[in-house]
Amino acid sequence: MVARCLLAAQLPADALARVHAYNEAVRAVRPLIPFWYLGVLGTHPDHAGRRWGHAVMKAGLRRAAQDRLPAILETSNPANVEVYHRAGWEVVRSVTDPLPIWLMQQLPH
Repeated sequence: MVARCLLAAQLPADALARVHAYNEAVRAVRPLIPFWYLGVLGTHPDHAGRRWGHAVMKAGLRRAAQDRLPAILETSNPANVEVYHRAGWEVVRSVTDPLPIWLMQQLPH
């Protein structure tokens, strides 16, 4: 809650409205069953190709598998859909508003 208040204080109202719209769109398509959510995952372009993002993703997937729960992530970058698909993720839901968002799932192994 504190982070949300800090974010609200730092963002212009229109940007904050876009953040809220994105969050609400994702919330509307999340599964109702328990799951592990792999949140923001990215690699700075200067460090791309070193598979650090892949290592962090694998750690989250291991934990989800230990709990026998699916792992969920979302992306609004169409290029990432194929990247995640190659890593074993499947698109389970998508939305188009406020922008294209793909919700992807990987079942525990």
